[in-house]
Amino acid sequence: MRVIDISDPAHPRQIGVYDTQSYANSIAVIGQYAYVATTRPPETGQGLHVVNISDPAHPVQSGFRSERSGAYRDMAVAGGIAYLANEHGLQLIDVSNPVGPAELGFIKLSEWPGGEVLSSAVGVAVNNTLAFVATEKAGLKIVDVSNPANLTTVGQCSWSNGFVQDVVIDQGLAYVADTDGLTLIDVSNPSKPLKLASYDTPGFAESVTKMENFVYVADGGAGVSMIDVSIPSSPILAGFYNTPTYAQEVVVRGDYVYIADQDAGLLILQKLPSAVSQVDRLTSPSKPGVGLEISPKRDATKIMVE
Repeated sequence: MRVIDISDPAHPRQIGVYDTQSYANSIAVIGQYAYVATTRPPETGQGLHVVNISDPAHPVQSGFRSERSGAYRDMAVAGGIAYLANEHGLQLIDVSNPVGPAELGFIKLSEWPGGEVLSSAVGVAVNNTLAFVATEKAGLKIVDVSNPANLTTVGQCSWSNGFVQDVVIDQGLAYVADTDGLTLIDVSNPSKPLKLASYDTPGFAESVTKMENFVYVADGGAGVSMIDVSIPSSPILAGFYNTPTYAQEVVVRGDYVYIADQDAGLLILQKLPSAVSQVDRLTSPSKPGVGLEISPKRDATKIMVE
């Protein structure tokens, strides 16, 4: 995990590093802690790292929980619980005590009929007592997490050619990155989610984030697409930016768009009325940027590297 000072977006600079000893896939920042989900390779250090970032220049481990069977692919943290998509399913870990994270529950969501991988849990978003899990070919699965010891699937939405990678929830709608582009799903009735519309992007949609009436799609080799969703049934392209390498994840804060662009590292763009333009970038030496999170109190972004 790398800590980058972005207080001056035109001149980002690295100020701290924490060695996860394994491939870091996802990160969340709550208060003075960063939660870093890592996986193989190598065979050491894979699991959930709880990192104290009260001194951003010297991040240190507070707690650690070894990885369950399956690779951690995404994570959300809310209410003292880390929700982890670990390919095989959804795992809940109590992180209210940073020193001793403990498992609360797990539900299997993967489907491998006849050895064919149909469904792997690769993305997750949490809204109140529901977790929305991206499960590739099996679409979007909705899990009731009100009782962590007894997790249950309450709804599912899948469609032909869908390959769901990531999801964000806002006001009863799920905005889904399904590799082909952006799909909007009405989840106001969790037991009967309904696909509303889709917008095909030119690349491989890896992740999504939403700000006001726009959804930003990290579109792999095609960069970042900015899609106007003010009319959910008719999403339209509002702008795009071709990044140098491969846009893996995107975060929007204020007037800036932050992109984990693999070999190009951290890329910072500025929003314009109908487009985005580059402000600066910080290249991580020999390590691809695959995920990031913004610390609201410290003006620093955490960019993960393998």
